[in-house]
Amino acid sequence: MLRQRNLAWLPQVEALLRGSEAAFVAVGISHVLGPEGLVALLSARGYSVRRVWSHD
Repeated sequence: MLRQRNLAWLPQVEALLRGSEAAFVAVGISHVLGPEGLVALLSARGYSVRRVWSHD
């Protein structure tokens, strides 16, 4: 279920990233981790993904 939801969200997230305005996307932790998480999916499509800490 998470894989399918992540794949469905991916085009929407990419559209936000291509936009000219800053975007914020909030998802639950299970959608971020692992080989089928949004971080891995975006990295595989060439996006540079990094963790941002609250003190950054």
